Amino acid sequence: MRRKEIQQIVENYLKKKNTLKQTEALRQWLLFLVKKPLPHSHEEQEAIRDNMWSHIEQAILCTEHKESKTGNHRISIWSATTAVAASILLTFGLYHFFQPERLIYQTSAGETKHITLADGSTILLEENSQVEVGSDFQSDTARIIHLVSGQVFFQVQKDVSRPFRIKGAAMQTEVLGTSFRIRSYENESLWHIAVKTGKVAISSPHDPSKKYTLVAADSLVYSKTNHQVTRYIHPATTSKSLLFHDDNFQNIAQKLKQRYGIDIILEPSLADDHKFSGEFTAKDNMGDILEMICLATGTTYRYENGKIIIQSK
Repeated sequence: MRRKEIQQIVENYLKKKNTLKQTEALRQWLLFLVKKPLPHSHEEQEAIRDNMWSHIEQAILCTEHKESKTGNHRISIWSATTAVAASILLTFGLYHFFQPERLIYQTSAGETKHITLADGSTILLEENSQVEVGSDFQSDTARIIHLVSGQVFFQVQKDVSRPFRIKGAAMQTEVLGTSFRIRSYENESLWHIAVKTGKVAISSPHDPSKKYTLVAADSLVYSKTNHQVTRYIHPATTSKSLLFHDDNFQNIAQKLKQRYGIDIILEPSLADDHKFSGEFTAKDNMGDILEMICLATGTTYRYENGKIIIQSK
């Protein structure tokens, strides 16, 4: 049922135009809401309560004015009751009714989605990816997202009072405000994160002692099979730009290994093929560089057992 339909039922309730079925539905709704926790702080509840009583007093005054004209003294209790019901419905009922329990975002093969969350953060879902945003995302203490499977780029709005947490079966990530990419497909043995800006805290849901802090250009690979972690720290000496000038894949792989310290395995047919030219700064992380190279050369890459495999599409 949509918001306008709910509001119309409430208005009809106040005007005594509802059917018996609609009236009973509203009463059942109120009984349901009484059992649910309120989404407001104590101070907010006090302010709402004062506002509600103000409306009730106005309703009673209006009723008394009508009574003096009509002589009907039997509607006072009804008017006060409907005022209370309307206040509860409009203040709390609509909030709970339209508060989503869970939102699921997913993509299929060859599909990407750009999503803006309630806090202004954005997520880019790459193909065959799925995330879930539960009602706990709007809590007062944290913003929580569940990464079910896939590769997702996060651009998080800073909120010191509410950390942004990505929960997954392999690893958990917590940030205040930054941008980074996580790759964690269900059918792949590796979980990978690459930080573009800011700072990210990584922890294992299975082993609390495994905690890592990454900053811009750092990356981390976690093996789901043997639970080994490989961390790639972006050295301070890499302030110079990374330059490729008509380089073949052998030279590209060598330069990337020197810069990021990770082994790159090439498909045999690529060794002397697909020349590439380009320049990257120290702010560009390895994931972004690989995506640009693969896009320009018509190739693809993946992480496997702590190494990068580059192959033809």
